[in-house]
Parts: sequence; structure tokens; C-alpha cells
Amino acid sequence: MAEFSSCVAGVRLSARDRATALRLGNGNISQGVRYALRFAADERATVAPLSEILRSAARMAESLEQKQKA
Repeated sequence: MAEFSSCVAGVRLSARDRATALRLGNGNISQGVRYALRFAADERATVAPLSEILRSAARMAESLEQKQKA
């Protein structure tokens, strides 16, 4: 079952865990941590393609820029 709410959580990672999260998340630490959590919970985990992550980031940046102009 998908959760549609989210929260921001800061975590400390060792250099090894950071490298693993980066690898699992195709360069995105947060995505890698989410992937690992889903894997540990035996849920179907998929890694978003980098192009999808970048498109989402661009949309978020555009939205923030528009809010700053207002």
C-alpha cells in the first residue's frame, strides 16, 4: 500500500552506507535509503530512472522560483 504523505528525516550515514545509498538510488541518497527500507520491509522496490528524478527536481525548482517571484 502506497503512502502519499511524507516527512523529512535527517539521518547520519557512514561513508560506506552513503556510498551504498548513492548506488541503490542511482546517485540519489534519499532514493537509495527509501529503496533499502522497502527492500528490508519485503515490499516491491523499484529505483526511479535518473531522468525521472531530474525531471521531478526541475519541476520542483521551477515551482520554488515562481513562489519567490510572487
